[in-house]
Amino acid sequence: MARIIVSFFWFLTISATTLYAQEPGGIGALEQRSKNSVNSVIQTIELEANLWRDIAREFTLSTRYAGKPIKPLDHFVGPLKHITLASERAAPYLAHISKEIEKRGLPAEIALIPIIESGYKPHALSSSGAAGLWQLMPATANRFGLHQSKWYDGRRDIIASTRAALDYFEELRDRFHGDWKLIFAAYHSGERTIERAIELNLQQGLGTDFYSLRLPKLTEAYVPKLLAVTEIIANPQAFGLRLASITSNEPFEEINVGVGLDLNRVLRWTGLDEKTFDILNPAHLKRLTIEGPPPTILVPVGVVDIIKHELALVEPSSRYRPRIITVEPNDTLSEISFLTGLSVEKIKKFNSLRTNRLRIGQRLLIPMPRIAPPIDPTILSKQLIATEHTVEANDTLWAIAAHYKTTIDKLAKENNILPNTFLKIGQTLKLPSRLPNGEGANYRTVKQGESLWTIANELGTTVKILANINRLQNESMLRIGQVIRVQ
Repeated sequence: MARIIVSFFWFLTISATTLYAQEPGGIGALEQRSKNSVNSVIQTIELEANLWRDIAREFTLSTRYAGKPIKPLDHFVGPLKHITLASERAAPYLAHISKEIEKRGLPAEIALIPIIESGYKPHALSSSGAAGLWQLMPATANRFGLHQSKWYDGRRDIIASTRAALDYFEELRDRFHGDWKLIFAAYHSGERTIERAIELNLQQGLGTDFYSLRLPKLTEAYVPKLLAVTEIIANPQAFGLRLASITSNEPFEEINVGVGLDLNRVLRWTGLDEKTFDILNPAHLKRLTIEGPPPTILVPVGVVDIIKHELALVEPSSRYRPRIITVEPNDTLSEISFLTGLSVEKIKKFNSLRTNRLRIGQRLLIPMPRIAPPIDPTILSKQLIATEHTVEANDTLWAIAAHYKTTIDKLAKENNILPNTFLKIGQTLKLPSRLPNGEGANYRTVKQGESLWTIANELGTTVKILANINRLQNESMLRIGQVIRVQ
């Protein structure tokens, strides 16, 4: 099949930065304009359809501050080029966000929130822990059902985070009776902060509008800053700004790729470069779809059919069934590798571990094959009864320990060497006793006809205990030749 190449600049075709003139917008500007000046308004030059201009035409909130026309440059601290850059970074997302806002009947000004919060950078992370375009805090994300883990962060998911943010705005709208200055203040500092300020003013017989409340300084500055950005976006030419020219067509499509897919495959199938993919899919931190969040990704328009074709050819056994395990006392990477069948190096890679050290309570991603490869009992038996190993080219203590189902420490101790000892080709290593079937054994090999229940009954324990120490489901089917921990 022909392979298409999509570069990082794919979206520039819809977001070429263009200086456009428009009728001076901004509610503040309109309120200041006298009737006699209407005929002297700069003639609008519409070079092409532009979403920023269309959004500005929908602004309805007054940008007057404390009853006076706002002076944007008094409230927007920093170079105005930051607004231009944010308008460019918004190119992949703005059409979707604008449509979702319109569907809910919310103010168009909400599309400006990511300019203030993140500069429209989906990977933005604040010092307080807020993340994504909308800078949602972990607690807020949990409240609105966004999955968060080391492998996926819904606060960075373009579609999911936008839905959560707009859900939050709808909740605040109802809570503060449509007073949008209070609503934006609550979005910044939390609804209880605003409600406590209102309660205090009520007790003292004072006003309860935004300007009457005693709020944190950053929150007091947040609302006028938003009003300033509103005025600037509505009337960019008055400030000499260039805003990105963006169409109202969403430049991406959503596709469900299923759980356990290595998303690097999508890059190979489509020719997408990594930067473009990550701009659209910043939530997939490890480029792996896991159980929990929706296994969907965003891709540029036009490549979905290619992905669907390739997905149909993916063998189920090549998918991963990522599951999370919690490190318990005395757990080691070698032991976890043995129990899961995943190499130590892969466990380290999937969890970005630099060393073999683990912490009690640490959570590890174990990308288990959905369909486990069959175990050859003959090969397993040979590994278990072997007492020596002759070192071959490229052998390491780790590789030998993994092959014989033991640990590096036990192997080193048996041979009176250090765990980091350099091995020589032809060197003979003694193998420690590994999986004995005698009394007091820690492990046993599953035989024909055995199940968790029969083994538990034989050993005088319970299915639940066996399932827990082997991290299995109670109803898990055992395979002949499978090695399980019994103590």
